[in-house]
Amino acid sequence: MLAGLFTAAEDEFALAAMTRKSPLLGELYPGAVPRLRKYLSFHDATEGERSEWKEALHFFVRKLTVKYDRPIVLKSPAHTARVRMLIETFPDARFVHISRHPFLIFQSYENMVSKMMGALAEEKKEELRTEAIRGFSEMFRCFFEDRPSILKGRYAEIAFEELEKDPSKTMRLAYDNLDLPDFSYAEKRMAAYLDSISGYRKNQYPQLNSAVAERLHEAWKPYFEEWGYSHDIAIDGAAPQR
Repeated sequence: MLAGLFTAAEDEFALAAMTRKSPLLGELYPGAVPRLRKYLSFHDATEGERSEWKEALHFFVRKLTVKYDRPIVLKSPAHTARVRMLIETFPDARFVHISRHPFLIFQSYENMVSKMMGALAEEKKEELRTEAIRGFSEMFRCFFEDRPSILKGRYAEIAFEELEKDPSKTMRLAYDNLDLPDFSYAEKRMAAYLDSISGYRKNQYPQLNSAVAERLHEAWKPYFEEWGYSHDIAIDGAAPQR
């Protein structure tokens, strides 16, 4: 994905800068990681901290709405743990969850860390790995608790594998689940975008270490079970599909 000052990015960056209440800041201040953990779900934060964060989010979205004059789509992995707060802030919000094989999620994360932070000592890599595994577990524990609070017709689930195989069909189903109008208009825009990135090729990762694979399955078992992903390591380095 392209990255820069004028390309789309996760709103978590803006919220971290506005409130200083985000686990994202742990990448800049490793010593603050234990203190920042509560800002993933805010379940253990004070009411004042939750109110400050929600006000910042509301202000940020208002600014985007004024600029673009259309419904705003937020994309931040951390929001997976904040469904309850998001509904409190935006009662009419709709939610889309995209599942992907956990092994690929982990490999993508490790690749991102490697590119963003360069050569790291193995000890530091292990610290980041442990924190990522812990955070992912916490995120989906909260998600499974909060998901029932989403009203019918305001939630859609997408499998990354299906989205990749047939983007148009998958997005049409999401529009139907969310009772959104004008998919024919969106489909044309989507097709043009897909044409513009037709040369893109996904990253290829080496086969996952068996010890790491077992560690992930143990820590993320609810995710594997919820979306039916196998935890057998695939042949030739490709993570198994569900």
